[in-house]
This record gives sequence, structure tokens and C-alpha cells, in this order.
Amino acid sequence: EKKALVIMVSDLHAGLEAKNYFNAYNETILWERMNNYYKKVQEISNLYKPEKCVVVLCGDLINGALRTSNRLENNQNVIQQVMLVSDVLSNFISSLAYLFPYVSVYSTPGNHGRVFQNKEDSIDGENFDVLVSYIIEAKLKEHVNVFVYKYNEDDTFGTFKLFGKTYLFIHGDKDNPKDVASKFTMMIGEKPAAILMGHRHSNGYATYYDCKVIQSGTGAGTDRFAVDHRMNNSPEQIAFICDSNGVDCVYDIKLQGDFQ
Repeated sequence: EKKALVIMVSDLHAGLEAKNYFNAYNETILWERMNNYYKKVQEISNLYKPEKCVVVLCGDLINGALRTSNRLENNQNVIQQVMLVSDVLSNFISSLAYLFPYVSVYSTPGNHGRVFQNKEDSIDGENFDVLVSYIIEAKLKEHVNVFVYKYNEDDTFGTFKLFGKTYLFIHGDKDNPKDVASKFTMMIGEKPAAILMGHRHSNGYATYYDCKVIQSGTGAGTDRFAVDHRMNNSPEQIAFICDSNGVDCVYDIKLQGDFQ
């Protein structure tokens, strides 16, 4: 049976420099963690031999300037953050292009990439995360098997089809995992096979009304904001295999340490 691999990438918070009891994070560690992610993807690919790969960028790719604590932990300005994460993701997707016959890339912005700190002053879509897809497309133009989709149904969500089933993706700052399935089913007039989201910095998987809600964690790990709010989670992401029946197998992938 034909299969596809969906690779979720969320909450990388490029530009953040963290050093605390629970975590260390900077530009070098970001590259290392994405390299670890790729190694795990290779293992999954060798096992299932999927004919297609879908990369879903679920937002908060940069740390941005959302709050003062972010600015204090940033070791790069916002423009440098966009350049960094675009380089990291272009390298990641370029490697995938040699592994899979077809690679599709979808994205939706997060809250950390918004232009203004105050969300009341912000416009949906006016977000630095949006620029990343354009840069990736330009950098990967020599890969004829990579397709970057830059236009979604809305500035806050998008969909794609696999084996005739609809998959919906969001960042998650506007949504609750417990009712997101029922709300979007009513909103779009169709029940998705799965809803993909990030934002909460931990991997998660649940079923609501026969719709899978798959939450990808953070590539950055614990920062000062998390410590101050007594939260901690290891850097992790989610990838999953799907077929004509929908989601078949979910991989809870830890990004620290080497995969052999």
C-alpha cells in the first residue's frame, strides 16, 4: 500500500539563546537538532519506503520580539533570525529531496513572528514566519521535486490532501486541542483526517470525533519564560506515516543526542 511521511516542524525559535538547568540552545544547537531530526527521518524512510514526503511548518520558526523576555534572550535581531531559520530549513528540506521522490512544503505563521508585540496591534499574516517559505523556495529552486505552497485558505490555517483525505494545519495559539476538531469540522464543512498544530512545546496525540489532533513540540526546549512559569519539556517534534486509511503510525522524536 502506498504511504506518505508527514514531517512536522514547529517552534524552533531561531535566534533564542538559552542556558539554564534544563536546557542549552543557540544557533549551533539548532543545526545539530535538525540534523538529528533528519537522521530519524532516514530511519523511518528506510522502514516504510514512503513515496511522498510532506513538510509542515507550524509556526514560531523564529523567537521574534513578542515580549521583553524574548528580546533579552535573543542573540540575533529578527532579520538575522529569519535568515538563520531559512538556511536551516533549506538545508533540511534539500536533504529530504535526495531521500524522497516528492517533497511538498506547507506553512502557517506562529505568534512569535508577528511584527508588533501587542497582538491587538497585529494583523493576521503580517508575520516574519511568512517570509521563510519565500526564501526556502528561492534557495531550493534547483530541486525539481520540491514544491513549496505559499498560499493557504486563511492567514491562520491551511489544508492539504493525501490519498483523498484532508489534513488541516494551524499554529495553535488561537485554538484548544480539545475542541479544535469540532470547531474546524463545522467551520470548513468537512471533518479532517487530522489537525496538525504546535505552540504548546510538547508532543501530543489525541482523537476527537474520529479526527486525530497531532501536536508537535519545540525544537528549542526550555527557555527563561518556561522556567519562570514552572514549565519544562525536552526538545521534540512529531513525524507520522499515513496511507489511504489516514494516520497509520506516529513517531515521537526527541531531538537531543545522536540517533544511530
